[in-house]
Amino acid sequence: MTGSYLKTPAFSYMDVLSGKPIPDKSFYILSGTDLFIFSEMEKVFREKFLPDDPSGYNFARYNCDENIKIAPLISICEEYPFGSKHKLVILRNAHSLKVEEGEKIRQYLENPSPATILVLTENPEEVKTLSGSRFVPSRDLKKAMKKYGFNVQCSLTPQQIRQWTLLRFEKEGKSIDRHALDVLLESVGSELWDIHQEIIKISLYTGKKNNVTLENIEAVTSHRPQTKIYNLTEHVGAKNCTGALFALSELLKEKMTGVQILAVLNNHLVFLNKIGNLLEQGENSDSIAKKLHRHPYYISKCISQARNYNRKSLEMAFDVIARADWALKSGIDERLTLELVLIQLCRSKN
Repeated sequence: MTGSYLKTPAFSYMDVLSGKPIPDKSFYILSGTDLFIFSEMEKVFREKFLPDDPSGYNFARYNCDENIKIAPLISICEEYPFGSKHKLVILRNAHSLKVEEGEKIRQYLENPSPATILVLTENPEEVKTLSGSRFVPSRDLKKAMKKYGFNVQCSLTPQQIRQWTLLRFEKEGKSIDRHALDVLLESVGSELWDIHQEIIKISLYTGKKNNVTLENIEAVTSHRPQTKIYNLTEHVGAKNCTGALFALSELLKEKMTGVQILAVLNNHLVFLNKIGNLLEQGENSDSIAKKLHRHPYYISKCISQARNYNRKSLEMAFDVIARADWALKSGIDERLTLELVLIQLCRSKN
């Protein structure tokens, strides 16, 4: 199924943010994995096509699944709008439709209502795993797309997420230090909704202050479990036993299970191993960041950590984690087992 969705869309969410106008079409396909972007695009479409309908009378949104029936929705699309120039109908997760239901959309789009704007969303990652019995908008509506439709790419690269974050801070009347931005994104992750929520909290925390600093970021995000996970892996990578044990205590207070913590440690050491291999191949920090799709600041910190673990110490570390996983599943004391793991990892020698 790889390649069934549009790889080279004519338009993207970043184009929208830059102020580029969306062409007037009868239907649109939004391809992406982030639900927050879909929500933001929904606002864009409502502002564009329903500025004269504040009540939302001519707006409808449906979440598709394999049991939904399209015929009633097609009837809505064919109805003339009331008190407005357009009617806006959004079908989320259209790739979840059965083929026979998707066929009804294709038939409608052979002669779509000029007053109705139909928007379908699809997740390209889920599309790759679909069987042949599912409807894929960007594959099955190609003919209609050429005549009446338009595709909007709604996935962001790490660099675009960074750019988006800067734009959000600007919208709040704030600027942010580069180092602080790096730490924020590594602490919060790549989900735009999470970043959006943190930006709101940071803006409230800093008040009338225009510049956001690293201290502000740490003060606001330090309570997040993901930040505490980041602290644990950073201390283990730096072989800081005291810091690692404190971070472990914080994670256990958050009710994170021992098996989950071991998985985090294992994944981080696997990541350090990848960096170590790339360093041996002569790659530099910038090229490693591009190949591993991570922020350069984070990679620069991980490079110093990777140098703390050679092949022998990594093999020992993975063996320690595997034994601890068995111990936990055998009912041995969780805190004691995890503390012994951290002590062994932090005191291992190259």
